Amino acid sequence: METLFPLADVVPAPAVASDVQWSFSKRGMLFQCPRKFYYHYYGSSSRTANFDPHKAQLRELKTITNLNLRAGDIVDLVIRTFLTRPDANATWNVQRLQNWALSMLEKDRDYNIGRNVPNGQFLPQKLLEFVRAFSDVDARFQTAKSKIFTALKHFAECESYAPFRVCGAHVKVQQNIAITVDGSSAKGKIDLAVSHENLHHILDWKIGAEGSSDENLQVGFYGLWASRQAAISTPVKLHMAYLADGVVKTYNVPAEVRPREVAARITQDLIVLRNLHPYGTAGIVKAFTPCLQPKICEMCQYEPVCSLKE
Repeated sequence: METLFPLADVVPAPAVASDVQWSFSKRGMLFQCPRKFYYHYYGSSSRTANFDPHKAQLRELKTITNLNLRAGDIVDLVIRTFLTRPDANATWNVQRLQNWALSMLEKDRDYNIGRNVPNGQFLPQKLLEFVRAFSDVDARFQTAKSKIFTALKHFAECESYAPFRVCGAHVKVQQNIAITVDGSSAKGKIDLAVSHENLHHILDWKIGAEGSSDENLQVGFYGLWASRQAAISTPVKLHMAYLADGVVKTYNVPAEVRPREVAARITQDLIVLRNLHPYGTAGIVKAFTPCLQPKICEMCQYEPVCSLKE
């Protein structure tokens, strides 16, 4: 049967498996807002969507973060630095951790209001709340400070974290991991990996309290990766450490992770990613529907472009 337009001209063939990668953060952004996903992974990229008319602006907007994300990044950096210093347990107390973290956030604020010029090893970040001049920016800043203060207090003092406040060369932090699922690469990063008392521990730090059920997929991905590692022969435990309240949630691998089900969920995500990939590389922004949820849009750095009339 003939059609007015060849089907190949209307619906491009899905991308080949090797052209698409999966990560927990990538799929999270896609299902939160497809339009933001396009801007972040295609529109602002120097390698794709070459004819996007907003390319330069999108690349600039991509450098902006927000106070909540920045607070999490700062806590992560401070903990990572602590864990890689052999003498940290003897020389770093909770006040030192908090003071360093809060000084970085204050440096960000000063930079965003024009008080200083970026310099040094840890450069300040552009913060959305200051860039957009939110009316309650001072209150939001204090909330971010409070989150950092509490998270590091719990990290340094809670007994539940004592087994993970270990330092030295045998500890692995920010370990990049990757496996193949249905022909595509699935990637992630482990905050902390350490062997202790004939167990292999994998831990992810969260600045907040226990969150959505989607985090089970993140845990599951770690478990799927661990189950495929011949080098990890000891029993494996996965931990989600919620620094807001000092809680650690533990999962046993493979009993509580079910690697085959996790692989199936990732495969489902990959089908969507492969189908969207040709549209993204070609810069067909209309294939990516904006979420139009006010709270999400308010905190999206790409909103100035998304709100433009097409």
